[in-house]
Amino acid sequence: MSRTRTWPGLGTGKSYLMSKLSKKIGIAMLAPALAAGNLERSYVGQFEALISSLCRRANRLPHLICCLSIDEVDSLAPRRDEKSSEGKVSKISVLLSVLEGAENIPNLMLFSATNLLHRMDEAFLRRMTGKFFVGRPSSESRKKILSKIPKTILSPKVLEVLVVATTNFSGSALSRLVSKITTEHRCKRRLNPNYEITEELALILADTTAINFQLKMGLDTLPRLQLRNLYDRKQLQNSRLATTITNQKDEVNNLDALHLPKNIIFTGKIIINLHDRCVRIEAINIDTNRKYVIQEDFRDTEQSLQQLLERVTTYGTDRNVQLLQLIDLNLLSSKGANDEQKVSEILKECYDESVSYRRSMIVYDLDSLIGVNRSESDSSTGVSESTSVVNQRIYLYVTTRFREAKIENSNTDTNLRTERWAIAIVRDPFLLKKFTNEIGFTLTDAQQEDEEEEHRKATETLACVKCRDYYIESENKMGQCTYHDGFVYDNSNLHLTKYRPGDALEALNRDEFLVLNEQMPKEEMEQRKTRMKYICCGAILQTMTTKLSPPHQQILLKGA
Repeated sequence: MSRTRTWPGLGTGKSYLMSKLSKKIGIAMLAPALAAGNLERSYVGQFEALISSLCRRANRLPHLICCLSIDEVDSLAPRRDEKSSEGKVSKISVLLSVLEGAENIPNLMLFSATNLLHRMDEAFLRRMTGKFFVGRPSSESRKKILSKIPKTILSPKVLEVLVVATTNFSGSALSRLVSKITTEHRCKRRLNPNYEITEELALILADTTAINFQLKMGLDTLPRLQLRNLYDRKQLQNSRLATTITNQKDEVNNLDALHLPKNIIFTGKIIINLHDRCVRIEAINIDTNRKYVIQEDFRDTEQSLQQLLERVTTYGTDRNVQLLQLIDLNLLSSKGANDEQKVSEILKECYDESVSYRRSMIVYDLDSLIGVNRSESDSSTGVSESTSVVNQRIYLYVTTRFREAKIENSNTDTNLRTERWAIAIVRDPFLLKKFTNEIGFTLTDAQQEDEEEEHRKATETLACVKCRDYYIESENKMGQCTYHDGFVYDNSNLHLTKYRPGDALEALNRDEFLVLNEQMPKEEMEQRKTRMKYICCGAILQTMTTKLSPPHQQILLKGA
């Protein structure tokens, strides 16, 4: 039976590593380490003949275990569908025939590597007896790699900044960054013996490395975003230094308040509210086993999604996250997602890659992915507004995946815990409320009070002071005066003083008393008796038509 191995996600030099591994364990190589491009031939049938020729070498040595290493094997065995060409199908069939097929070679072992496991043929994957995943370095691993730089070159403070900035960097990208920093320091040290790598320069070098390896998060690289935030903070501190030194110190201390609190059990769900400028992190109380929310306010420099990515990556660094993904409209546009099917494929690919890691974090930009549609219509009761989500299919997918966020707290070893974080960034209040209810996110105290107030408006019965009918406050069409809540204001007062009906009637009766006792001119009385108006619609309160009985008035005051 043929044996196959695959290393999805392995970095640069995969063929070299596989050939070294085979020599170390005493397996004979049938040929030098190959890439998929080395096996491609222009004429029909040449690829199949080449594979058969290589495999027959192992068949001639039945008492020796042989192996063949192929890099980027996904191009040789792509997923088959109704659109697959005849040449593509024939290539896959030849590979399958030598792997537990008609031409099975028992002493042949195939070492293969790919970065696109989700795009490979399922029949090919089933014949693999072992799959080993090598992902991106976690924050702790990145810190160990960057710590190879001596402290005389890179200070501990700059090292911590680079650990956050190098999120999603591969091992080869980190090695390139270490080489750049070391070379830069040695070259400048010849001219200036006191030369130091500053935070700004370290981020610039990390930015060029991220560009070379095409490691972008949104429109820019993460080091570039951190560099912009660094410039914004310096500008803010300089402006505050001109006013009060105390404010500057408070802002400097606030810069270190981005980290997640320690010794707290989290659920893995975070909602960032751009409208209220706050971050809500769901956690679990150890004693009561009930969920609650930790709310943190934005810094002054956090105004947009791009400026918030530094906070998000810092959260990921605190939890030793290996992969952080930002799913927004820019990602879909860069991958050419022009229809719903392509969008679904990209979302599935991102999620599948995320669950391949033990610790991962996905950030959803709900406003750009889903969107909100608002429409207004005129009716007899006034202007009504209806609101709905635009991309219902994406909304259902995101809510389903968001619910699957979890943190395994049962494992005592923190390094072996599976953590799948989900972060939603939203600005629209309607979308925020709908999404929060759909995923069952725990409400804050202020949100619970708002929910109780809405429930009161929908259930508590009130009495109309004009038509004496009963109604609930949520049915009241303010502006169309369907029902009156009983409050009036003095239109002659500059501050529009608010009155209860009884107090307003008392003021009008007092004016009549002054006229009868000739203490107020009658012309002035005629102007003042129309000054009391209902707040809801501006109807005039008159003493002859709106006087209430004491029991009815008590009901109104209680409802108000």
